Amino acid sequence: MNNLYIRKLNEDDLDKMIKVAENKYKHGEMSKEKYLKWLNAHNTDFFKKYLEKMKQREFGQGEENIRNINFYQYYLIENDEIIGTSSIRTNIECNDYFNKYSGHIGYTIIPSKRKKGYGTIFLHLLLQKCKELGIKEVMLVCKVDNFGSQGVIENNLGSYIDIVLDPRDNEFYKRYKIDVDKSLELYKNEKQYKIIK
Repeated sequence: MNNLYIRKLNEDDLDKMIKVAENKYKHGEMSKEKYLKWLNAHNTDFFKKYLEKMKQREFGQGEENIRNINFYQYYLIENDEIIGTSSIRTNIECNDYFNKYSGHIGYTIIPSKRKKGYGTIFLHLLLQKCKELGIKEVMLVCKVDNFGSQGVIENNLGSYIDIVLDPRDNEFYKRYKIDVDKSLELYKNEKQYKIIK
């Protein structure tokens, strides 16, 4: 793990995002049809509009189902390659669904980099960002059979709350909470990771 950090996207990142889609396609997480559609749609103009949309989400100006939620998108970068995507939601209490079923942080690692410890570090870096955004305690959710994600959360001092049934997909999810300061204290001597704003 070299030169590992998180940041927001910029206009120079289109090719990096295409590689993320390729990785998902090669590992069976994206159909050929969806992959080709994604490639055809994602040109420079589209990507600029996408970045503008991401900026609007930070001010709660998103799609109807996420309106009033402040979304901050961050990407895990290693050696100039995007290997993880995420969002931080600062005010989930404004939306009943997010407050109960989605939590403050959502994240994923690209398939080729999973089970290598990146998830734990990614969540740690996102918790640093949560502290900057003024969040003292975060709630996270993951499917009851997603043992990898459960391990990532528990590695960052996540404590189990309960299990809920999400009405949107009729799946059961575990809910956890993390005290941001206590979790960050666990990693206070880790110097090799940085955040680029």
